[in-house]
Amino acid sequence: MELLAPAKVNLFLEIIGKRADGYHEIDTILQTINLYDKISISNRDQEIVFKCNWLRPEDIVPDEEDNIAYRAAILLKEQLNEKKGAKIVIKKNIPVGAGLGGGSSDAVCVIRGLLKLWHRKIERKDLEKLTLKLGVDVPFFLHQGCCFAKGIGEKLTLVRTSWSKKPLCLVLVNPGFPVPTKMAYRLLPDRFTDRHVIDKIKSPLTETVLKSIAFNRFEEVVFRHYPGLKEIKQSLIKVGAELALMSGSGSTIFGIFNTEKDAMSAYREIKRMIPEEYKIILSETI
Repeated sequence: MELLAPAKVNLFLEIIGKRADGYHEIDTILQTINLYDKISISNRDQEIVFKCNWLRPEDIVPDEEDNIAYRAAILLKEQLNEKKGAKIVIKKNIPVGAGLGGGSSDAVCVIRGLLKLWHRKIERKDLEKLTLKLGVDVPFFLHQGCCFAKGIGEKLTLVRTSWSKKPLCLVLVNPGFPVPTKMAYRLLPDRFTDRHVIDKIKSPLTETVLKSIAFNRFEEVVFRHYPGLKEIKQSLIKVGAELALMSGSGSTIFGIFNTEKDAMSAYREIKRMIPEEYKIILSETI
């Protein structure tokens, strides 16, 4: 069985506060894009056999116990009391530690694949609880498309958009190094905003509204530690992006362009402007 696990970008991300348990309350807009990890799942007698092949030697992808997709398989097998096993092979195309949700998407894809392989079913509410155990951004990939996310990221609302039929064209630039999420949260100031931008957005979400609200709170702290990321953002604007943002807590910066032709032109220009080891990806919303 061959499956595709899509990446995501954050079109808006604001930190609302910090809870007593240490988690941060956020408001964010999540959108899946057509950049995929490829996952192969096949039968195995009893055990879960897991392998992850990464795109570049510098991408350090955790194997087995530290890999969220492997943990998803083990958790599902235990919850279902499933006797059968499976062989799972992931070919990474989504950069690691890049703010694109690759690991979380892989986890959901593995769960869906195993349910199909084992001919098992699970209630939607139980599936959501299971994915939340794996990470706060994992449940989003059960929905995909465009979602508002609140709370610690688990309160999800599907959103109609003006680009559902004519996808947004993106150019993503990944510098080849991760920004540790825990570090990014640690760098945040203790003061938080009380503005709830996404509560005021009317459906459908349009490109005009998106341009007016596009924002990522992490940029102000991450750019101070990684000034090269700010330069990438400025370069994307320079080559014609309607807007440019960091996704998640980094390290990927993406630009949105009016047309596929504009995005292709920007892709070529950016390639000449930035270091050779940076990864540039053409993509679109799905």
